[in-house]
Amino acid sequence: MRRPLIYLFIAFIAGIIAGRYFSLPYYFLLITIILTFLILIITIKNKWPIAGLFLILFLILLLGFFNIQKQRYFFEHNQHIGQYIDKGTLTMEGIVIETPLAYLDKNVLIVRCLRIIRDKKYVSVSGNIRLVIPPDLKFQYGDFVRFHSTLKKIHNFNNPGGFDYERYLNLQGIYATGFISGASRIILLRQKTANCTRLYLESFRNYLKQIINKNSSSPQREIIEAMTIGNQNEIPADVRDNFNKTGTAHILSISGLHIGMVSAVAFFFAFLILKSSEYLMLRLNIIKLAATAAFLMVLIYAFIAGMGVTVMRSALMALIFLIALISGK
Repeated sequence: MRRPLIYLFIAFIAGIIAGRYFSLPYYFLLITIILTFLILIITIKNKWPIAGLFLILFLILLLGFFNIQKQRYFFEHNQHIGQYIDKGTLTMEGIVIETPLAYLDKNVLIVRCLRIIRDKKYVSVSGNIRLVIPPDLKFQYGDFVRFHSTLKKIHNFNNPGGFDYERYLNLQGIYATGFISGASRIILLRQKTANCTRLYLESFRNYLKQIINKNSSSPQREIIEAMTIGNQNEIPADVRDNFNKTGTAHILSISGLHIGMVSAVAFFFAFLILKSSEYLMLRLNIIKLAATAAFLMVLIYAFIAGMGVTVMRSALMALIFLIALISGK
């Protein structure tokens, strides 16, 4: 079969679409996946290729369905933090699992709640919340915090045909939001409690931000931050309006333009360095080596830029092109 991945992608997308409009009980879906997998093993063992192909496509469809439905299954669990919405002021503890979003009038934390304190006892919970805090309070990825807040359900803006903000956050496992009015409502218990690799990356991003802050003034500082580490939220409104009026607002958002520039510069610099060595030119394929260097630089830059949707999409396309170049396709 030529280009078999196309059929797998179609099956996966079909499962995601089906999960968008329909729902199945968790245990029924899990049993169906297990039975399909067992029957697939039997078909492979008995060399029934056509039946095996359809079972593989069906299994991929089920995985796509589960992928879009999994957060709903977690939310229905009685220990999910969403079960405590509108239950009054709660004392909660959790880990900051995303880089805090800094705005001019507020900061936003995504906190994975681990437990709440009720009647002087710890109660284990799960799930993420969106926590809004004052702009003068600074926290970092991996911080373990305790805070007092009332959880509220996330609502859409109810504009006809508008963006489904509630579903957007639900798919990220965020079903509730909280608000912190002052420093007395939240405290830092300990630091660096999250993934070690991500912690190192976030530390490097903070280091770059400190360098930018020390060596530039506003609004150049905010523009440089937007184009290097992907932080657009602190750009002054008048500066953003000027970019919009001139049709150059896309420069502020890291996308294909920036990824392409990083890839091209890395490739040509590596190529020139390798080309200067007669020994390497006679023994190695320097084009493939230069493409490998560009591959690594694009990957590093994408992580530094925060791996947003536009960054991820552009980096993926660039990496696929470089892989084709490296493999000689």
